[in-house]
Amino acid sequence: MECVSKTIFTEVLQVLLSLIFLLQALIKLITRKLERRCPCHRHFEEELEKERNASAIAVEQAMAMISRLQKEKASLEMDARLFRRTAEQRQLYDLQTINFLKEVVLKLEMERYAPQRQIAFTFPSTQVEDHILMPKVLLQQPETHHCLSARLFE
Repeated sequence: MECVSKTIFTEVLQVLLSLIFLLQALIKLITRKLERRCPCHRHFEEELEKERNASAIAVEQAMAMISRLQKEKASLEMDARLFRRTAEQRQLYDLQTINFLKEVVLKLEMERYAPQRQIAFTFPSTQVEDHILMPKVLLQQPETHHCLSARLFE
């Protein structure tokens, strides 16, 4: 049984090979007839091949340019993120510096005007049931003074 199937398989292969040879011969025959009818056929094929090559080169160049532009874009985006981060850090530092300087100015003005304050002691009336006298300290600012911090903090 095995020998029969091998024989059939071999015969089928031989038939297929002969069909392939016949098809190749037929293709050659048709190609020759076409070349005889239209001698410019070869010229058109050559032109078509040139156009294919030119378009392939153009596609390669376009792909290379796209790749280069994508790399440049990525680089610019990275630079922009770095610049933004640096600017934010610089802005935060500047705000911290401004706040520190405001505090220093306020402290200096408070020290400057502290001696000019007048302190007045008042005692509560004796109607309080506790009979404890607790002084109240009233700090009074001088009536006329122009301070720098009032302008800075407005």
